[in-house]
Amino acid sequence: MEYPSSLSVGQALSDASFNMDMKAESGLMANVSIDITNRKVEAKEKITTPAGSWDAYKITYDSKMVMNMGFAIPMKMQMTEWFVPDFGIVKSSSKWGTQELVSIE
Repeated sequence: MEYPSSLSVGQALSDASFNMDMKAESGLMANVSIDITNRKVEAKEKITTPAGSWDAYKITYDSKMVMNMGFAIPMKMQMTEWFVPDFGIVKSSSKWGTQELVSIE
């Protein structure tokens, strides 16, 4: 996924897609494809995680994941992430939960 070197509030970002094959310990094979669309820089915010405080850009997007194990299992999510230039994503959130950076070693 691309993150331009200069971001601004209101900026639309490029879509992205991923595709990977997986094999579980049981030998079950699966293909996972993810399409990320409608990426937009919503705000610039000060955000605090257990790893520290950051000046981050709040980016929203739609995610569609399809897991295919002989039959397709589609999942759609609306995501929000907080991106720090020259560092990366420090927090992401959806209706299923939140993940955030806990420590830096």
